[in-house]
Amino acid sequence: MCEKMNSYAESTDPKTGKKSYIRTTSRSGEAITLSNVAISGDISQKLKHTCESIIEDYDDDIIATFKKERKDPLRYMCRVTTDDDDNGSGEETEASESDRDEL
Repeated sequence: MCEKMNSYAESTDPKTGKKSYIRTTSRSGEAITLSNVAISGDISQKLKHTCESIIEDYDDDIIATFKKERKDPLRYMCRVTTDDDDNGSGEETEASESDRDEL
């Protein structure tokens, strides 16, 4: 999974200076327009290392999440690890308190 980080580059918002990471290739293979983008091996390596660190830090949570059948395991995993119970509607998400204890 972290090998895919070489498909991303660093983009800097010219107004705010805020940095973000964007895909440099489309998933469908269609051409995309890139602006304010820095593509380098150093950036790709940093992203890959960060990805590997996140997976290492949360490997037990990731495994526990995928052991149970869930409608959207990725969303569940992100909400549990960030402790975000609000899906914008004011209703509790799939990640209940007992689920969090399990992880």
